[in-house]
Amino acid sequence: MWIEHKLAIGMQIVRIITFRNAKQLIEKFRAVGYGVTTVKGDGYNGKVYIIFTVIRRRDLAQIILMIKKFNNKIFFSVEDVRMTTGGIFPNNGLKSLKKFHRFLKFDKNK
Repeated sequence: MWIEHKLAIGMQIVRIITFRNAKQLIEKFRAVGYGVTTVKGDGYNGKVYIIFTVIRRRDLAQIILMIKKFNNKIFFSVEDVRMTTGGIFPNNGLKSLKKFHRFLKFDKNK
């Protein structure tokens, strides 16, 4: 586990739960090449959107930045993934995302 963390190899699942409509965040993930699964649910305080995406560990910091730009008080969790089959992932990870700051802008009115 320590070696995986230091080398940033492997996959992780990011689970996001929000009361806000997450369409913009989902579009941002898809725009950089990640597959996203969404579920509508019932939380403690009402209706929620649950978003799942499996990412490369090395992309976690950029994914967290995207999530916090969308809503800095949002609930999310990250877990290690032992195995995947199939899936949609960007070819080069999010290294190129730093060049595309437009992906970090969200319209607060939506």
